Amino acid sequence: MTKNKQQGFTLIELIMVIVILGILAATALPKFADLGKDARIAALEGAEGAMKSVMAMTHGQSLINGNPNASITVEGAAVTMRNGYPTKNAAGIDATLNLSGDLSIRNGTISITGAANAATCRVTYTQATTTAPASTAIDTSGC
Repeated sequence: MTKNKQQGFTLIELIMVIVILGILAATALPKFADLGKDARIAALEGAEGAMKSVMAMTHGQSLINGNPNASITVEGAAVTMRNGYPTKNAAGIDATLNLSGDLSIRNGTISITGAANAATCRVTYTQATTTAPASTAIDTSGC
């Protein structure tokens, strides 16, 4: 008599492996599914950093010129200044930023395409006044 050797896996073993893989996938999927939100937040934070850099550079140029309301030129574009900082319009802060991809700027507000709620996924520029410098605020609650 010869003995038959079992080769391969039984049906029960295969089903158990599939069940375990399903449980692992169900627990790991939510972590990886939320990476888009993290990417949108990182893009906005980068854009806010660019905006702050532009504010500092244009303010420095305004101080050198000695006239806080005189227009300056940034990379060939005329930038309208008020109180030593760019204005909050297309001729001001919008003209200084060259955003690409899903980022866009309009009237000093940087928004991102594809956000769940564009009204609460943005960077907002506040124009300088005679008593306060320009500033930025980031809202990522709707990203």
